[in-house]
Amino acid sequence: MIGLELMFAGIYALTSNNTLNYTLDHRYRWEVSLDDIVSWNFNKTKAAELYDGGLPEELLVTTWDEGPYSSYNNVNGKIIGGGYAFQIFDIIAEKLNFKYRIIPPEDLTIGNNETGMISMLNQSKVDMAVAFIPIIPEYMDFVEFSPILDSLEVSVLLERPLQSAIGSGLLAPFSKTVWICIFVSLALVGPIIYFVTSFRTWLWDRTNKDRYSFIDCVWFAYGAILKQGSAITPEADSNRLLFASWWIFITIITAFYTANLTAFLTLSEFTLDFTSVKDIYNLRKSWTAQRHYIIDITVNRNHPGKLEPLKKSLNKTRGMFYNITKEDNKAKKVAGFVTNDRLFIDEIQFIEDFIYRDYVNRTRLNMIEKEKCYYIKMPNSVYGQNRGFAYPLNSRLKKIIDYQLLHLVETGIIKHIESVNRPMVTYCPLDLGSTERRLENRDFKLTYEVIATGFLLALICFIVEVSQHYFKCRVCLCCADSCTCCKTRMKVQVSSTKRPQLPLPPLSITKGPIKTEFSAFPQPQIPIYDSIDNVISSKTHFINGRDYFVIKEITGEKRLVPIRTPSALLFQYTN
Repeated sequence: MIGLELMFAGIYALTSNNTLNYTLDHRYRWEVSLDDIVSWNFNKTKAAELYDGGLPEELLVTTWDEGPYSSYNNVNGKIIGGGYAFQIFDIIAEKLNFKYRIIPPEDLTIGNNETGMISMLNQSKVDMAVAFIPIIPEYMDFVEFSPILDSLEVSVLLERPLQSAIGSGLLAPFSKTVWICIFVSLALVGPIIYFVTSFRTWLWDRTNKDRYSFIDCVWFAYGAILKQGSAITPEADSNRLLFASWWIFITIITAFYTANLTAFLTLSEFTLDFTSVKDIYNLRKSWTAQRHYIIDITVNRNHPGKLEPLKKSLNKTRGMFYNITKEDNKAKKVAGFVTNDRLFIDEIQFIEDFIYRDYVNRTRLNMIEKEKCYYIKMPNSVYGQNRGFAYPLNSRLKKIIDYQLLHLVETGIIKHIESVNRPMVTYCPLDLGSTERRLENRDFKLTYEVIATGFLLALICFIVEVSQHYFKCRVCLCCADSCTCCKTRMKVQVSSTKRPQLPLPPLSITKGPIKTEFSAFPQPQIPIYDSIDNVISSKTHFINGRDYFVIKEITGEKRLVPIRTPSALLFQYTN
Protein backbone atom coordinates (compact mmCIF):
# COMPACT_ATOMS: atom_id res chain seq x y z
CA MET A 1 0.00 0.00 0.00
CA ILE A 2 2.95 2.31 0.30
CA GLY A 3 3.16 2.85 -3.48
CA LEU A 4 -0.57 3.58 -3.77
CA GLU A 5 -0.44 6.07 -0.90
CA LEU A 6 2.43 7.91 -2.53
CA MET A 7 0.54 8.08 -5.83
CA PHE A 8 -2.52 9.60 -4.14
CA ALA A 9 -0.30 12.03 -2.26
CA GLY A 10 1.26 13.19 -5.54
CA ILE A 11 -2.16 13.66 -7.17
CA TYR A 12 -3.38 15.69 -4.20
CA ALA A 13 -0.27 17.84 -4.20
CA LEU A 14 -0.66 18.64 -7.90
CA THR A 15 -4.39 19.44 -7.73
CA SER A 16 -4.31 21.41 -4.45
CA ASN A 17 -4.34 25.25 -4.54
CA ASN A 18 -2.28 25.37 -1.39
CA THR A 19 1.06 27.18 -1.95
CA LEU A 20 2.57 26.47 1.44
CA ASN A 21 5.65 24.35 1.66
CA TYR A 22 5.49 20.93 3.25
CA THR A 23 7.88 18.07 3.81
CA LEU A 24 7.47 14.45 4.76
CA ASP A 25 9.22 13.33 7.89
CA HIS A 26 11.21 10.12 7.47
CA ARG A 27 10.85 10.47 3.70
CA TYR A 28 13.67 8.04 3.06
CA ARG A 29 11.93 5.29 5.07
CA TRP A 30 8.48 5.94 3.63
CA GLU A 31 6.85 5.65 7.07
CA VAL A 32 4.20 8.36 6.64
CA SER A 33 0.68 7.27 5.85
CA LEU A 34 -1.75 9.07 3.52
CA ASP A 35 -4.00 10.02 6.45
CA ASP A 36 -1.12 11.85 8.12
CA ILE A 37 -0.34 13.73 4.91
CA VAL A 38 -3.95 14.86 4.42
CA SER A 39 -4.30 15.85 8.10
CA TRP A 40 -1.01 17.79 8.07
CA ASN A 41 -1.89 19.65 4.87
CA PHE A 42 -5.42 20.49 6.11
CA ASN A 43 -4.13 21.96 9.37
CA LYS A 44 -1.49 24.06 7.60
CA THR A 45 -4.04 25.36 5.10
CA LYS A 46 -6.46 26.42 7.85
CA ALA A 47 -3.65 28.19 9.73
CA ALA A 48 -2.64 30.05 6.59
CA GLU A 49 -6.24 31.09 5.90
CA LEU A 50 -6.57 32.45 9.41
CA TYR A 51 -3.30 34.34 9.05
CA ASP A 52 -4.19 35.66 5.61
CA GLY A 53 -7.45 36.91 6.95
CA GLY A 54 -5.48 39.12 9.33
CA LEU A 55 -3.83 41.13 6.53
CA PRO A 56 -5.12 44.68 6.30
CA GLU A 57 -6.75 45.74 3.05
CA GLU A 58 -4.19 48.52 2.62
CA LEU A 59 -0.58 48.48 3.77
CA LEU A 60 1.37 51.62 4.56
CA VAL A 61 4.85 51.42 3.08
CA THR A 62 7.76 53.82 2.81
CA THR A 63 10.55 54.07 0.27
CA TRP A 64 13.13 56.48 -1.10
CA ASP A 65 14.47 57.49 -4.47
CA GLU A 66 17.36 55.16 -5.28
CA GLY A 67 17.04 54.49 -8.96
CA PRO A 68 16.87 52.01 -10.48
CA TYR A 69 16.18 49.97 -7.32
CA SER A 70 13.39 52.08 -5.88
CA SER A 71 11.69 55.36 -6.75
CA TYR A 72 8.36 57.15 -6.52
CA ASN A 73 6.49 59.81 -8.48
CA ASN A 74 3.46 61.95 -7.72
CA VAL A 75 0.87 61.27 -10.44
CA ASN A 76 -2.37 63.27 -10.12
CA GLY A 77 -1.95 63.58 -6.38
CA LYS A 78 -1.20 59.89 -5.89
CA ILE A 79 2.28 58.59 -5.16
CA ILE A 80 3.22 55.75 -7.50
CA GLY A 81 6.20 53.53 -6.73
CA GLY A 82 8.76 52.36 -9.27
CA GLY A 83 12.01 50.51 -9.62
CA TYR A 84 12.91 46.92 -8.94
CA ALA A 85 11.57 47.00 -5.38
CA PHE A 86 8.00 47.83 -6.44
CA GLN A 87 8.06 45.37 -9.34
CA ILE A 88 8.74 42.70 -6.72
CA PHE A 89 6.20 44.10 -4.26
CA ASP A 90 3.47 44.35 -6.93
CA ILE A 91 3.83 40.61 -7.60
CA ILE A 92 3.30 39.86 -3.90
CA ALA A 93 0.39 42.33 -3.60
CA GLU A 94 -1.39 40.77 -6.57
CA LYS A 95 -0.85 37.26 -5.24
CA LEU A 96 -2.00 38.03 -1.69
CA ASN A 97 -4.70 40.45 -2.86
CA PHE A 98 -3.89 43.61 -0.90
CA LYS A 99 -3.24 47.24 -1.75
CA TYR A 100 -0.64 49.65 -0.41
CA ARG A 101 -0.06 53.36 -0.01
CA ILE A 102 3.36 55.01 -0.11
CA ILE A 103 4.44 57.47 2.57
CA PRO A 104 7.96 58.75 1.79
CA PRO A 105 10.19 59.96 4.65
CA GLU A 106 10.65 63.67 5.14
CA ASP A 107 14.41 63.72 4.57
CA LEU A 108 14.41 61.01 1.83
CA THR A 109 17.19 58.94 3.42
CA ILE A 110 17.60 55.56 5.05
CA GLY A 111 18.40 57.46 8.24
CA ASN A 112 18.60 56.05 11.75
CA ASN A 113 16.33 55.65 14.75
CA GLU A 114 15.49 59.36 14.59
CA THR A 115 15.45 60.16 10.86
CA GLY A 116 14.55 58.60 7.53
CA MET A 117 12.90 55.29 6.81
CA ILE A 118 14.43 53.58 9.85
CA SER A 119 12.77 56.15 12.11
CA MET A 120 9.35 55.58 10.49
CA LEU A 121 9.68 51.83 10.98
CA ASN A 122 10.94 52.23 14.54
CA GLN A 123 7.93 54.39 15.39
CA SER A 124 5.54 52.01 13.54
CA LYS A 125 4.31 54.77 11.26
CA VAL A 126 4.40 52.35 8.32
CA ASP A 127 4.03 48.59 7.96
CA MET A 128 7.24 48.01 6.00
CA ALA A 129 9.92 49.65 3.86
CA VAL A 130 9.88 48.66 0.20
CA ALA A 131 13.47 49.50 -0.63
CA PHE A 132 16.80 47.73 -0.78
CA ILE A 133 18.18 48.60 2.65
CA PRO A 134 21.66 47.44 3.74
CA ILE A 135 21.44 44.70 6.35
CA ILE A 136 23.86 46.00 8.97
CA PRO A 137 23.95 45.34 12.73
CA GLU A 138 23.35 49.00 13.65
CA TYR A 139 19.82 48.83 12.17
CA MET A 140 18.82 45.54 13.80
CA ASP A 141 18.08 47.24 17.12
CA PHE A 142 15.25 49.21 15.48
CA VAL A 143 13.95 47.09 12.58
CA GLU A 144 13.74 43.53 11.27
CA PHE A 145 14.92 42.52 7.82
CA SER A 146 13.52 40.26 5.15
CA PRO A 147 15.54 37.45 3.55
CA ILE A 148 18.54 38.65 1.55
CA LEU A 149 17.21 39.90 -1.79
CA ASP A 150 20.48 40.82 -3.44
CA SER A 151 24.09 41.68 -2.71
CA LEU A 152 25.15 45.23 -3.43
CA GLU A 153 28.61 45.53 -5.01
CA VAL A 154 30.55 48.78 -4.85
CA SER A 155 33.13 49.79 -7.42
CA VAL A 156 35.04 52.88 -8.57
CA LEU A 157 34.29 55.16 -11.53
CA LEU A 158 37.11 57.21 -13.04
CA GLU A 159 38.31 58.81 -16.24
CA ARG A 160 40.31 56.52 -18.48
CA PRO A 161 44.01 57.13 -17.70
CA LEU A 162 46.31 58.08 -20.56
CA GLN A 163 48.71 55.26 -19.81
CA SER A 164 48.69 51.94 -18.05
CA ALA A 165 49.88 51.51 -14.49
CA ILE A 166 52.90 49.55 -15.68
CA GLY A 167 54.13 52.73 -17.36
CA SER A 168 55.08 53.60 -20.89
CA GLY A 169 58.15 54.24 -22.98
CA LEU A 170 61.60 53.07 -21.99
CA LEU A 171 60.91 51.90 -18.43
CA ALA A 172 57.81 49.83 -19.21
CA PRO A 173 59.39 46.42 -20.02
CA PHE A 174 60.87 45.92 -16.54
CA SER A 175 59.42 46.39 -13.10
CA LYS A 176 60.85 48.85 -10.62
CA THR A 177 62.64 46.06 -8.74
CA VAL A 178 64.40 44.85 -11.90
CA TRP A 179 65.55 48.37 -12.76
CA ILE A 180 66.95 48.83 -9.27
CA CYS A 181 68.88 45.54 -9.53
CA ILE A 182 70.32 46.53 -12.93
CA PHE A 183 71.53 49.92 -11.73
CA VAL A 184 72.98 48.43 -8.55
CA SER A 185 74.85 45.86 -10.67
CA LEU A 186 76.13 48.62 -12.93
CA ALA A 187 77.40 50.56 -9.93
CA LEU A 188 79.16 47.54 -8.39
CA VAL A 189 80.69 45.76 -11.38
CA GLY A 190 83.22 48.49 -12.23
CA PRO A 191 84.75 48.68 -8.73
CA ILE A 192 84.68 44.87 -8.44
CA ILE A 193 86.60 44.43 -11.70
CA TYR A 194 89.11 47.08 -10.62
CA PHE A 195 89.64 45.43 -7.24
CA VAL A 196 90.05 41.91 -8.67
CA THR A 197 92.46 42.92 -11.44
CA SER A 198 94.51 45.15 -9.13
CA PHE A 199 94.71 42.48 -6.44
CA ARG A 200 95.82 39.89 -8.99
CA THR A 201 98.61 42.08 -10.35
CA TRP A 202 99.74 42.74 -6.78
CA LEU A 203 99.90 39.02 -6.05
CA TRP A 204 101.99 38.34 -9.15
CA ASP A 205 104.94 40.47 -8.12
CA ARG A 206 103.16 43.71 -8.90
CA THR A 207 103.31 43.20 -12.63
CA ASN A 208 101.67 45.63 -15.03
CA LYS A 209 99.96 42.81 -16.90
CA ASP A 210 96.13 43.23 -16.86
CA ARG A 211 96.47 46.31 -14.74
CA TYR A 212 93.69 48.78 -15.53
CA SER A 213 92.73 52.09 -14.03
CA PHE A 214 89.50 52.59 -12.12
CA ILE A 215 88.05 54.77 -14.89
CA ASP A 216 88.77 52.08 -17.49
CA CYS A 217 86.91 49.46 -15.44
CA VAL A 218 83.90 51.70 -14.83
CA TRP A 219 83.75 52.67 -18.49
CA PHE A 220 83.88 49.00 -19.52
CA ALA A 221 80.86 48.20 -17.33
CA TYR A 222 78.94 51.18 -18.70
CA GLY A 223 79.99 50.64 -22.33
CA ALA A 224 78.83 47.03 -22.29
CA ILE A 225 75.24 48.18 -21.72
CA LEU A 226 75.41 50.46 -24.75
CA LYS A 227 76.98 47.70 -26.86
CA GLN A 228 80.19 49.65 -27.24
CA GLY A 229 83.55 48.04 -27.86
CA SER A 230 86.41 48.14 -25.42
CA ALA A 231 90.18 48.38 -25.73
CA ILE A 232 90.61 46.28 -22.61
CA THR A 233 91.96 42.86 -23.54
CA PRO A 234 92.71 40.84 -20.42
CA GLU A 235 95.15 37.98 -20.76
CA ALA A 236 94.64 36.16 -17.47
CA ASP A 237 91.91 33.49 -17.43
CA SER A 238 90.32 34.79 -14.25
CA ASN A 239 90.04 38.29 -15.68
CA ARG A 240 88.66 36.98 -18.95
CA LEU A 241 85.93 35.04 -17.12
CA LEU A 242 85.08 38.11 -15.08
CA PHE A 243 84.74 40.29 -18.17
CA ALA A 244 82.88 37.62 -20.14
CA SER A 245 80.36 37.08 -17.32
CA TRP A 246 79.40 40.74 -17.41
CA TRP A 247 79.06 40.67 -21.19
CA ILE A 248 76.80 37.61 -21.05
CA PHE A 249 74.67 39.19 -18.33
CA ILE A 250 74.25 42.38 -20.35
CA THR A 251 73.47 40.43 -23.53
CA ILE A 252 70.64 38.56 -21.79
CA ILE A 253 69.26 41.71 -20.17
CA THR A 254 69.23 43.68 -23.43
CA ALA A 255 67.61 40.76 -25.29
CA PHE A 256 64.79 40.54 -22.74
CA TYR A 257 64.41 44.32 -22.74
CA THR A 258 64.07 44.50 -26.53
CA ALA A 259 61.52 41.67 -26.64
CA ASN A 260 59.44 43.03 -23.76
CA LEU A 261 59.46 46.55 -25.17
CA THR A 262 58.11 45.26 -28.47
CA ALA A 263 55.42 43.24 -26.71
CA PHE A 264 54.47 46.15 -24.50
CA LEU A 265 53.99 48.53 -27.41
CA THR A 266 51.72 46.07 -29.22
CA LEU A 267 50.06 43.57 -26.87
CA SER A 268 50.29 44.99 -23.37
CA GLU A 269 47.25 44.80 -21.10
CA PHE A 270 45.93 48.05 -19.65
CA THR A 271 45.93 48.06 -15.85
CA LEU A 272 45.19 50.52 -13.06
CA ASP A 273 47.56 51.48 -10.30
CA PHE A 274 45.01 50.56 -7.60
CA THR A 275 42.88 47.47 -7.03
CA SER A 276 41.36 48.09 -3.58
CA VAL A 277 40.42 50.84 -1.16
CA LYS A 278 43.73 50.23 0.61
CA ASP A 279 45.55 51.22 -2.58
CA ILE A 280 43.36 54.32 -2.84
CA TYR A 281 44.46 55.34 0.63
CA ASN A 282 48.15 54.52 0.10
CA LEU A 283 48.26 56.42 -3.21
CA ARG A 284 46.55 59.42 -1.57
CA LYS A 285 43.82 59.61 -4.15
CA SER A 286 40.81 61.88 -3.67
CA TRP A 287 37.31 60.40 -3.94
CA THR A 288 33.62 61.29 -3.72
CA ALA A 289 30.48 59.35 -2.83
CA GLN A 290 26.79 60.01 -2.34
CA ARG A 291 25.71 61.21 1.09
CA HIS A 292 23.27 59.02 3.06
CA TYR A 293 24.08 56.08 0.81
CA ILE A 294 25.98 52.82 1.20
CA ILE A 295 29.51 54.33 1.37
CA ASP A 296 28.45 57.11 3.74
CA ILE A 297 26.52 54.69 5.93
CA THR A 298 29.32 52.11 6.10
CA VAL A 299 32.23 54.53 6.53
CA ASN A 300 30.52 56.31 9.42
CA ARG A 301 29.89 53.07 11.30
CA ASN A 302 31.92 52.23 14.36
CA HIS A 303 33.52 49.32 12.50
CA PRO A 304 33.62 49.99 8.73
CA GLY A 305 35.35 46.69 8.01
CA LYS A 306 36.85 46.64 4.51
CA LEU A 307 36.18 50.37 4.13
CA GLU A 308 38.40 51.31 7.08
CA PRO A 309 41.01 52.86 4.69
CA LEU A 310 38.30 55.15 3.29
CA LYS A 311 37.49 56.31 6.80
CA LYS A 312 41.15 57.22 7.35
CA SER A 313 41.20 58.97 3.99
CA LEU A 314 38.05 60.88 4.92
CA ASN A 315 39.64 62.05 8.16
CA LYS A 316 42.54 63.43 6.09
CA THR A 317 40.07 65.42 3.93
CA ARG A 318 40.69 63.35 0.81
CA GLY A 319 37.08 62.14 0.67
CA MET A 320 33.88 64.07 0.12
CA PHE A 321 30.16 63.27 0.19
CA TYR A 322 27.62 65.18 -1.91
CA ASN A 323 23.86 65.57 -1.58
CA ILE A 324 21.48 64.53 -4.36
CA THR A 325 17.85 65.52 -4.22
CA LYS A 326 15.02 64.04 -6.26
CA GLU A 327 15.15 67.03 -8.60
CA ASP A 328 18.89 66.62 -9.29
CA ASN A 329 20.26 64.74 -12.27
CA LYS A 330 22.63 62.32 -10.60
CA ALA A 331 24.50 61.49 -13.82
CA LYS A 332 25.30 65.14 -14.59
CA LYS A 333 26.34 65.77 -11.02
CA VAL A 334 28.65 62.76 -10.99
CA ALA A 335 30.21 63.81 -14.32
CA GLY A 336 31.17 67.10 -12.69
CA PHE A 337 32.91 65.33 -9.81
CA VAL A 338 34.86 62.67 -11.71
CA THR A 339 38.24 63.91 -12.95
CA ASN A 340 41.71 62.46 -13.39
CA ASP A 341 42.51 63.29 -9.78
CA ARG A 342 39.16 62.40 -8.14
CA LEU A 343 37.39 59.04 -8.08
CA PHE A 344 33.69 58.31 -7.64
CA ILE A 345 32.67 55.34 -5.48
CA ASP A 346 29.18 53.91 -5.92
CA GLU A 347 27.33 50.68 -6.61
CA ILE A 348 28.16 48.85 -9.83
CA GLN A 349 24.64 49.08 -11.28
CA PHE A 350 24.76 52.88 -11.46
CA ILE A 351 28.38 52.97 -12.67
CA GLU A 352 27.72 50.56 -15.55
CA ASP A 353 24.57 52.45 -16.55
CA PHE A 354 26.48 55.75 -16.39
CA ILE A 355 29.28 54.43 -18.65
CA TYR A 356 26.75 52.96 -21.09
CA ARG A 357 24.76 56.18 -21.48
CA ASP A 358 27.93 58.24 -21.85
CA TYR A 359 29.18 55.84 -24.54
CA VAL A 360 25.87 56.11 -26.44
CA ASN A 361 25.93 59.92 -26.31
CA ARG A 362 29.49 60.08 -27.61
CA THR A 363 28.67 57.61 -30.37
CA ARG A 364 25.83 59.84 -31.53
CA LEU A 365 28.33 62.70 -31.75
CA ASN A 366 30.44 60.60 -34.18
CA MET A 367 33.50 60.63 -31.96
CA ILE A 368 36.42 58.40 -32.78
CA GLU A 369 36.56 55.02 -31.05
CA LYS A 370 39.31 56.06 -28.67
CA GLU A 371 37.27 59.01 -27.34
CA LYS A 372 34.00 57.11 -26.92
CA CYS A 373 35.19 55.27 -23.82
CA TYR A 374 35.94 58.31 -21.69
CA TYR A 375 35.01 56.65 -18.38
CA ILE A 376 35.91 53.24 -16.99
CA LYS A 377 35.22 51.31 -13.81
CA MET A 378 37.60 49.32 -11.72
CA PRO A 379 37.32 45.65 -12.78
CA ASN A 380 36.78 44.22 -9.30
CA SER A 381 34.46 45.45 -6.57
CA VAL A 382 35.86 47.09 -3.45
CA TYR A 383 32.97 46.27 -1.11
CA GLY A 384 29.87 44.07 -0.91
CA GLN A 385 26.74 44.37 1.25
CA ASN A 386 23.58 42.24 1.50
CA ARG A 387 20.25 44.08 1.24
CA GLY A 388 16.56 43.43 1.80
CA PHE A 389 13.19 44.91 2.81
CA ALA A 390 12.62 46.04 6.40
CA TYR A 391 9.76 45.78 8.93
CA PRO A 392 9.05 47.20 12.38
CA LEU A 393 10.05 44.99 15.28
CA ASN A 394 7.63 42.08 15.90
CA SER A 395 5.71 42.76 12.69
CA ARG A 396 2.72 40.50 11.89
CA LEU A 397 3.41 40.82 8.18
CA LYS A 398 6.97 39.60 8.23
CA LYS A 399 6.36 35.86 7.97
CA ILE A 400 3.99 35.84 5.02
CA ILE A 401 5.82 38.58 3.07
CA ASP A 402 9.15 36.89 3.73
CA TYR A 403 7.73 33.59 2.48
CA GLN A 404 6.75 35.13 -0.83
CA LEU A 405 10.05 36.99 -1.11
CA LEU A 406 11.94 33.77 -0.48
CA HIS A 407 10.13 32.10 -3.38
CA LEU A 408 11.04 34.99 -5.69
CA VAL A 409 14.68 34.79 -4.64
CA GLU A 410 14.93 31.01 -5.04
CA THR A 411 13.33 31.02 -8.48
CA GLY A 412 15.70 33.76 -9.69
CA ILE A 413 12.92 36.22 -10.46
CA ILE A 414 14.55 39.06 -8.49
CA LYS A 415 17.86 38.56 -10.24
CA HIS A 416 16.04 38.49 -13.58
CA ILE A 417 14.20 41.74 -12.82
CA GLU A 418 17.47 43.46 -11.95
CA SER A 419 19.16 42.28 -15.15
CA VAL A 420 16.41 43.14 -17.66
CA ASN A 421 17.47 46.73 -18.34
CA ARG A 422 21.18 46.16 -17.94
CA PRO A 423 23.36 45.96 -21.07
CA MET A 424 24.17 42.43 -22.16
CA VAL A 425 27.80 43.27 -22.99
CA THR A 426 30.44 45.23 -21.14
CA TYR A 427 30.83 48.71 -22.53
CA CYS A 428 34.20 50.44 -22.30
CA PRO A 429 36.19 47.70 -20.55
CA LEU A 430 39.50 48.53 -18.97
CA ASP A 431 41.43 46.77 -21.73
CA LEU A 432 40.00 47.71 -25.12
CA GLY A 433 41.75 44.73 -26.66
CA SER A 434 43.30 46.59 -29.58
CA THR A 435 46.35 44.83 -31.03
CA GLU A 436 47.31 47.68 -33.38
CA ARG A 437 48.78 50.69 -31.75
CA ARG A 438 50.54 53.75 -33.07
CA LEU A 439 53.24 55.25 -30.97
CA GLU A 440 52.35 58.66 -29.61
CA ASN A 441 54.35 61.46 -28.10
CA ARG A 442 53.61 60.31 -24.57
CA ASP A 443 55.35 56.99 -25.37
CA PHE A 444 58.54 58.96 -25.99
CA LYS A 445 58.16 61.13 -22.92
CA LEU A 446 61.01 59.47 -21.06
CA THR A 447 63.15 59.57 -24.21
CA TYR A 448 62.68 63.32 -24.40
CA GLU A 449 63.45 63.65 -20.72
CA VAL A 450 66.69 61.67 -21.13
CA ILE A 451 67.97 63.76 -24.03
CA ALA A 452 66.89 67.00 -22.34
CA THR A 453 68.71 65.95 -19.18
CA GLY A 454 71.81 65.09 -21.20
CA PHE A 455 71.87 68.45 -22.95
CA LEU A 456 71.26 70.21 -19.65
CA LEU A 457 74.21 68.44 -18.04
CA ALA A 458 76.35 69.28 -21.07
CA LEU A 459 75.36 72.94 -20.74
CA ILE A 460 76.24 72.91 -17.05
CA CYS A 461 79.64 71.37 -17.82
CA PHE A 462 80.24 73.98 -20.53
CA ILE A 463 79.42 76.80 -18.11
CA VAL A 464 81.79 75.30 -15.53
CA GLU A 465 84.57 74.99 -18.11
CA VAL A 466 84.11 78.60 -19.27
CA SER A 467 84.11 79.77 -15.66
CA GLN A 468 87.29 77.82 -14.92
CA HIS A 469 88.95 79.24 -18.01
CA TYR A 470 87.93 82.77 -17.06
CA PHE A 471 89.21 82.55 -13.50
CA LYS A 472 92.37 80.76 -14.63
CA CYS A 473 93.10 83.57 -17.11
CA ARG A 474 92.76 86.13 -14.37
CA VAL A 475 95.67 84.61 -12.48
CA CYS A 476 97.78 83.40 -15.43
CA LEU A 477 101.27 85.07 -15.57
CA CYS A 478 103.05 82.94 -18.14
CA CYS A 479 103.17 85.83 -20.69
CA ALA A 480 103.85 83.40 -23.54
CA ASP A 481 103.05 84.33 -27.13
CA SER A 482 100.83 81.26 -27.47
CA CYS A 483 98.90 81.98 -24.24
CA THR A 484 95.45 83.29 -25.14
CA CYS A 485 94.85 84.28 -21.53
CA CYS A 486 97.72 86.77 -21.49
CA LYS A 487 96.91 88.12 -24.95
CA THR A 488 93.24 88.60 -24.08
CA ARG A 489 93.94 90.20 -20.72
CA MET A 490 96.79 92.56 -21.76
CA LYS A 491 95.61 93.21 -25.37
CA VAL A 492 99.18 94.33 -26.28
CA GLN A 493 102.25 92.51 -27.53
CA VAL A 494 104.30 91.48 -24.59
CA SER A 495 107.92 92.57 -24.83
CA SER A 496 110.46 89.79 -24.71
CA THR A 497 112.46 91.72 -22.15
CA LYS A 498 109.52 91.62 -19.75
CA ARG A 499 108.92 87.92 -20.09
CA PRO A 500 110.40 85.60 -17.54
CA GLN A 501 113.57 84.02 -18.87
CA LEU A 502 114.48 80.41 -18.26
CA PRO A 503 118.17 79.47 -17.83
CA LEU A 504 119.61 78.10 -21.09
CA PRO A 505 122.20 75.36 -21.44
CA PRO A 506 125.80 76.58 -21.94
CA LEU A 507 126.88 77.11 -25.51
CA SER A 508 129.53 74.87 -26.94
CA ILE A 509 132.77 76.68 -27.84
CA THR A 510 133.33 76.33 -31.57
CA LYS A 511 135.29 78.53 -33.97
CA GLY A 512 133.32 77.56 -37.05
CA PRO A 513 130.16 75.83 -38.08
CA ILE A 514 129.72 72.29 -36.92
CA LYS A 515 130.05 69.76 -39.65
CA THR A 516 127.38 67.08 -39.91
CA GLU A 517 126.50 64.37 -42.41
CA PHE A 518 124.40 66.89 -44.29
CA SER A 519 127.24 69.42 -44.85
CA ALA A 520 128.40 67.77 -48.07
CA PHE A 521 125.09 68.30 -49.89
CA PRO A 522 125.02 71.32 -52.25
CA GLN A 523 122.37 73.93 -51.80
CA PRO A 524 119.47 73.22 -54.19
CA GLN A 525 117.61 75.68 -56.42
CA ILE A 526 114.89 77.42 -54.45
CA PRO A 527 111.43 77.11 -56.09
CA ILE A 528 109.52 80.23 -56.97
CA TYR A 529 106.76 79.65 -54.43
CA ASP A 530 109.32 79.62 -51.64
CA SER A 531 110.36 83.24 -52.18
CA ILE A 532 108.70 86.58 -52.35
CA ASP A 533 110.14 89.06 -54.85
CA ASN A 534 113.06 86.72 -55.33
CA VAL A 535 114.09 87.15 -51.76
CA ILE A 536 115.01 83.86 -50.20
CA SER A 537 113.09 83.50 -46.94
CA SER A 538 114.94 80.53 -45.55
CA LYS A 539 117.75 78.10 -46.12
CA THR A 540 116.61 74.78 -47.53
CA HIS A 541 118.19 71.57 -48.80
CA PHE A 542 116.83 69.06 -51.27
CA ILE A 543 117.50 65.62 -49.85
CA ASN A 544 116.13 62.29 -51.13
CA GLY A 545 113.52 63.97 -53.30
CA ARG A 546 112.11 66.22 -50.57
CA ASP A 547 112.82 69.76 -49.38
CA TYR A 548 113.91 70.29 -45.80
CA PHE A 549 114.58 73.32 -43.67
CA VAL A 550 118.01 73.15 -42.11
CA ILE A 551 117.53 74.54 -38.64
CA LYS A 552 120.57 75.56 -36.66
CA GLU A 553 120.18 75.04 -32.94
CA ILE A 554 121.75 77.24 -30.26
CA THR A 555 124.25 74.51 -29.62
CA GLY A 556 125.33 74.64 -33.24
CA GLU A 557 123.70 71.38 -34.28
CA LYS A 558 121.53 71.22 -37.39
CA ARG A 559 118.04 69.68 -37.67
CA LEU A 560 116.05 68.83 -40.80
CA VAL A 561 112.38 69.85 -41.07
CA PRO A 562 110.36 68.70 -44.16
CA ILE A 563 108.59 71.60 -45.89
CA ARG A 564 106.64 70.04 -48.75
CA THR A 565 105.16 66.81 -50.05
CA PRO A 566 106.64 64.71 -52.89
CA SER A 567 103.91 66.01 -55.22
CA ALA A 568 105.55 69.44 -55.08
CA LEU A 569 108.19 68.16 -57.52
CA LEU A 570 105.70 68.81 -60.29
CA PHE A 571 106.15 72.50 -59.68
CA GLN A 572 109.95 72.55 -59.41
CA TYR A 573 111.32 75.82 -60.81
CA THR A 574 114.48 75.70 -62.94
CA ASN A 575 116.20 78.36 -65.02
